[in-house]
Amino acid sequence: MALESGAKKVVYASTAHVYGISPRYLPTPETHPLWLQNTYTLTKILGEQLCQLYYENHGLGYTVLRIYNAYGPRQARGYFIPDMLSKASKGVITLPGGNTTKDWVYIEDVAKAFLMALECSFVGAVNIGTGIETRLDIIAHRIASASGAAFTAEDAANVTRMCADIARAKRILGWEPTTSLEEGLRAVIESAAIARPVPA
Repeated sequence: MALESGAKKVVYASTAHVYGISPRYLPTPETHPLWLQNTYTLTKILGEQLCQLYYENHGLGYTVLRIYNAYGPRQARGYFIPDMLSKASKGVITLPGGNTTKDWVYIEDVAKAFLMALECSFVGAVNIGTGIETRLDIIAHRIASASGAAFTAEDAANVTRMCADIARAKRILGWEPTTSLEEGLRAVIESAAIARPVPA
């Protein structure tokens, strides 16, 4: 479709999961070996390879964005933060594996990365994260505190960790995240309307 429409470039949405969960080392750069761990990561890696093949055979430019844990208002159920919001609305959050870590990047920052990638001539993969490793229990506790929900968490014995190396994004795209986790979570919580009422 890109070739037929005369597009000059493709920006492909990939995932940090291509490095494995957990990756071999943190923070994780784009040069980290890729891991075919399941159908999802397999299809993402195949998509990246198709981009490279079309570049080599047809000269169609591309940039792959390997996105970390994107979040924001009105995210669909089945993701961690919406699921914690759902639990909070019922008054209780219990969390096994609270010491698991992710690299949370706000959706507006992700959208800006796509716009910057469209204007960039770089061919290859770029991490889109924050470079900050955050435990799940920190996220869940903030949601519980904002909503007045009861909160308990336990650590897992076999914990997974994620944290992006975003040096290439800064250097190649001129991109870096501008929304802090505190600001992003506040926007998410306000949109979900679960915050405790302020006494008169």
